[in-house]
Amino acid sequence: MLSVPLLYRSGSAPAAHIEFRREDLPSAQARHRNRYALVPRLKLSKFRCRAVIDFVEVLITTKRNTDRNAVRRWVAECIGESSIWCKQVDGSKNSACQFRVSIYDPTVSLLMRLDKRIADSPAGLARSIEISELEISVDFYSRSGSDEERLAMFGILQRTLLPATSMWEQKRMHPRFTWGKQKNETRFLLPRSRSGTLHHSLPDSPYLDSTVYYGEENSDWEIRVQNKVADQRRDTDARTLNRHEKRARIEVTLAGDRLTALKLKTLGDLDRVSFTTVQGEFFHFALPTFTESAFHPQLQSAEDELNRREREQFRGGGVACLERLRSAKKQWLQTVPTRMTGMKISHLQQLRNHLRAKGIALKDRRAGRGLRGTTVAYAELNDMVRSALRDLERRIKGGEKRS
Repeated sequence: MLSVPLLYRSGSAPAAHIEFRREDLPSAQARHRNRYALVPRLKLSKFRCRAVIDFVEVLITTKRNTDRNAVRRWVAECIGESSIWCKQVDGSKNSACQFRVSIYDPTVSLLMRLDKRIADSPAGLARSIEISELEISVDFYSRSGSDEERLAMFGILQRTLLPATSMWEQKRMHPRFTWGKQKNETRFLLPRSRSGTLHHSLPDSPYLDSTVYYGEENSDWEIRVQNKVADQRRDTDARTLNRHEKRARIEVTLAGDRLTALKLKTLGDLDRVSFTTVQGEFFHFALPTFTESAFHPQLQSAEDELNRREREQFRGGGVACLERLRSAKKQWLQTVPTRMTGMKISHLQQLRNHLRAKGIALKDRRAGRGLRGTTVAYAELNDMVRSALRDLERRIKGGEKRS
């Protein structure tokens, strides 16, 4: 029903495709009547799904001044030689009492022993080590190591991700994809004017070698979707992953109020938190739905053209952009034209009057409200992610040596 080509930035021919099939929706809910969904043909059983804590940043406050190299050494002695960066927050050039420590690929069971290690050090521990930032990642590995399957999964994750939190309040939060560090190497999924308003042109399709971002950088939350083929930590050299290490990944970084809502303040909270509580807000996947037929035969050609355009909008931007454009259209219909005089009625009422003059009554259609809009849950993918998050909880509470 719909084929989506996936390309690298430098490629002229697609490296993979996503094929979507049509699935009629049950009419039990009014908002689903006369609608069908597009469902990926790719079988999720071809993938292994695993959730990990990929990164944590902590604030260590010691009783006595010490230097950051000593703090880094104590952290490394406790959790092993992970990628660790230590920066002092206060004090002089050579010593301080507060340190911000970034740890990549932490061993969670060892991480939870860090309080005791710092408390037993010459510097001592003034208060429990606090978590200031946490990154939860969900990885999808092709069981066969197939590049084409992995690339297709990357495309599916980007096109079906629909977080419950708003991404459109500020332009810095809008979905975008980047393939470098320069300003001209970032592109928004929905093109914008200089004033920040959204164009209704077709969304751009992310490159396979780009990272897709949702939310504002350095805020309380940010989501990233990527085709992960290498590991790189800050300024270190990237390590190319082997065939079975490569994966499609979605990662969520939480800080500030989001950690507070999760009741995650100290390292000791890690084995008490329920990571599945963040799924609905950040790891939710949904399928687009489209109208089956127009409510009046004379309007079928217009309905077909609208469906065609909306499928193209979904093809590049996914359900998040499609629902945003549908919401903007709905808001526009409710507004009163500012350039017209004498007619203080909305665009929608003008349309009703126009059709009524032709003998056509415009019926109200039940539409989804809120951020989920007209979509339906991608139940199979959501269940897969939920199981992975629950498995992460079990591994942490069981003291497994790898997160």
